[in-house]
Amino acid sequence: MSKLAGMWITLLLSVCIALALSILFKESANSNGVLADNRSPAKTLSDDNMVDLISTLPLQLSIKKVDWQQTVLSVDLIMPSAASGIERVYRDLYTLSEFGFQTSNVRQVLVRVLEGRKEEASAGFPLLVAMDARKANRSAAWKREGTGAQTLQDYLQSHYRITYTKKWQSS
Repeated sequence: MSKLAGMWITLLLSVCIALALSILFKESANSNGVLADNRSPAKTLSDDNMVDLISTLPLQLSIKKVDWQQTVLSVDLIMPSAASGIERVYRDLYTLSEFGFQTSNVRQVLVRVLEGRKEEASAGFPLLVAMDARKANRSAAWKREGTGAQTLQDYLQSHYRITYTKKWQSS
């Protein structure tokens, strides 16, 4: 057998194995993307797993900073400009509050949304919106009926403390 034929057989075998593994992985995942092999996600947030857990969240804004102190999770998000997607902000606020309260040891989630324009970076990032979400105020019975910004905004404002700056209100 020539070297070229051996390389082609090895290449073909590698592609078949990769294809088989991708099919097996798809079949072992449920509709939420969680593996079906009974591995449960971490129920307790810690310094050891915080980065891994936060990085899996489907956030649309960039993370600037994450802090974990006792029962309080604090997150700073960067929004490219104040007018670049109100829906993205509310979706991320909701996602972070739900993430925090699905753990056993988070009682409060603090989120700041900062405007991240490069020309203002030397002066700091201006605050646009802040959320103070407390687990005691969470409504487990609320079902998201749609993904629109108004629905999320209504839920967040009725359950948590949302503070808007003049900069946010003017945009």
